[in-house]
Amino acid sequence: MNQELERIRQRHPDFSFKVQLAGDNHLILCLDCAHFRHHVPFSEDLSLDLNIVEGHVTSKDHKYQIQKHAQQIQLFHTKLENLSGQFPPTKLKTRPICGQLVPQVTCSSCPEWQSGLSNKRYSVKNLVSMALDDTRYHVKTKSHQHQIQSCLEKELNVRIHSKTRGFYLQNIILRRRKSMKSRSHKA
Repeated sequence: MNQELERIRQRHPDFSFKVQLAGDNHLILCLDCAHFRHHVPFSEDLSLDLNIVEGHVTSKDHKYQIQKHAQQIQLFHTKLENLSGQFPPTKLKTRPICGQLVPQVTCSSCPEWQSGLSNKRYSVKNLVSMALDDTRYHVKTKSHQHQIQSCLEKELNVRIHSKTRGFYLQNIILRRRKSMKSRSHKA
């Protein structure tokens, strides 16, 4: 069965599926289409069952789901860029994880932090929403704010006093935004 599924994967490289054991069956799940679950008994001829799986992969419904997911991921990247802009100098990056529908988010200021999601049969839209919520929560935490302050202090070689911290950081951020805008206008 693995060889047959590998042939389908070679013909359709964007097909994401998972095979689970379910009693006396193999259960083939399409990770792009929450509604597609196909039970394959251990003892039967696989050619008919794998034709059903390949038929699903080439269906309009499956192609529509993939297109919809691509749009959701693009929206996810746009919203992450906006979130980074709201909390400068935070730099949020994504990295794809094998078997995950939504890329993992990492923070340049807090290298130990990463968004923690799993594909528990959620839709991509829900996964995107959960990843953004997780990231918003992170950038508002005190530990993240402390990391940003430490990075700025190291960069500027200055100790920021607690009473003036907010005002001082605001001025630094505003100056950086102005310099970034002037650089972009010159280019």
